[in-house]
Amino acid sequence: MRKQAKKYVVVQTKYGKHVCLFEPDDKEGYVVTVPGLPGTVTWGKTTTAAKKMAQEAIELCVECLAHETFLSRKKAAKGFVKSFVA
Repeated sequence: MRKQAKKYVVVQTKYGKHVCLFEPDDKEGYVVTVPGLPGTVTWGKTTTAAKKMAQEAIELCVECLAHETFLSRKKAAKGFVKSFVA
């Protein structure tokens, strides 16, 4: 069975909807990238499995970005407070 060409699919996550690019690979599966979250790449054997993996990858990426933002703000606030205490 011949696979379809690459296509864009909207994936719903707990953080909203994200556009993903599904591309058939040389083996029997699909590589999924998320243009809105550079570096987010996953794979699934079927389009259903690839969509589920994309959902998990997006949620993990968003959670990591939120954590990094929190840590950088916490560090900045700590330096701000030290400048008043010293």
